[in-house]
Amino acid sequence: MYIIINNDTNYIYCLCSSRKIPFQYNVKYDNFSLYYYDLAGRPVTSVSPKFTRKLTVGNHISTNSVTYNKMGLTASAFTSDQGTTSFRYFDDGRIRFSQNAKQATLGNFSYTEYDAYNRIIRTGECTLTNAFLTWNLNTTIPETYSTNTTYFVYDIPYQDGLNSALGTTNHNFKQRFLAGRVSRTMNDNATTWYSY
Repeated sequence: MYIIINNDTNYIYCLCSSRKIPFQYNVKYDNFSLYYYDLAGRPVTSVSPKFTRKLTVGNHISTNSVTYNKMGLTASAFTSDQGTTSFRYFDDGRIRFSQNAKQATLGNFSYTEYDAYNRIIRTGECTLTNAFLTWNLNTTIPETYSTNTTYFVYDIPYQDGLNSALGTTNHNFKQRFLAGRVSRTMNDNATTWYSY
């Protein structure tokens, strides 16, 4: 069933029949957000409907804001409910580290590691206190300082592990078409096998 709403005649037309169903509605524009952009056209601040009702000229309440680095990537983002999240990148623009407000109070940060093909191979949280700004971008995070770690494996089937997880070799699932794709992800709680 398809429905077309015609605002000029205040009728709903059902394409499955020739019936016209009258309707009426009131348009209310009392909830709106304000968005501010920099000269490059990137959003830098937004104000939610909760605060726009209270605004007067020159008295804007910023509820979300974004700053950018020299490459035009997000350097930090602030939201009133989550605080500030900061980011560090490789020179080619790949994300390396991020730190949200909760992690900042603990001195921890999230990390992403890549293989030679720039594919993500490991993500997690580094517990080495206050290393977010000083850790060398090209240095691997040691396992001893990593929690909530997820590993990504590409290209290679792992049939033995799948058979072990299923408890049998008597199944029809075979990993196929894995070239250049994720074949398996693992963390402390689960392993997921992929086939395409």
